[in-house]
Amino acid sequence: MTRFGDGKVGVQSLAINLESYALAGAVALTGEKVGRTRPLARECERDATYDRRCGETGRNNASFVSGHTAIAFTGAGLTCVHHLSRIRRRASRR
Repeated sequence: MTRFGDGKVGVQSLAINLESYALAGAVALTGEKVGRTRPLARECERDATYDRRCGETGRNNASFVSGHTAIAFTGAGLTCVHHLSRIRRRASRR
C-alpha cells in the first residue's frame, strides 16, 4: 500500500488527471468534427426567415458536445474522486 507522503499517490493522481482530460478533449473534438445538424438548421432549411441566425452556416452542423462543458465536468468529477479517496485514506488510518 502506498503512503500518502511518498510521492507515488501524487504521480498516480497526475496520471489519472492527464488521462481523464485527454479523453474528455478527444470526445469534445470528435463531437465537433463529426457534428450533426442542429434543429435550428433544419428549420432554417424549410424557412429562411425562421430565425435571425439562419444565414450563419458556420455553426449549423456543430455538435451538441461542448469542449468547455466536457472539461468542466471532468474537473468536477476528478475533484470529487480525489476528495473521496482522501477521506477514505483518512478513515482507514483510524
